[in-house]
Amino acid sequence: MCQARAALKRVAPLPAATAGDLVLDAVRHLVGVRGTRGDLTPTESRLLAALMAAYGGIVRRRELVRVELARGRPSP
Repeated sequence: MCQARAALKRVAPLPAATAGDLVLDAVRHLVGVRGTRGDLTPTESRLLAALMAAYGGIVRRRELVRVELARGRPSP
């Protein structure tokens, strides 16, 4: 068990996504802006990640619906 814990400590954490001043930790469902932190639901985290991926662009509602409907399932 100790070896497993040691191995997990050596694994680098996933980088947080950023868009401007906004920072998203999609693994822990946390969002931050200029030092202020907030908790998100898993759904909010997925939708925010999709919006941040298109930072500066347009995201249509059907694309956001597709992101949410496709969670854990293959996209149509």
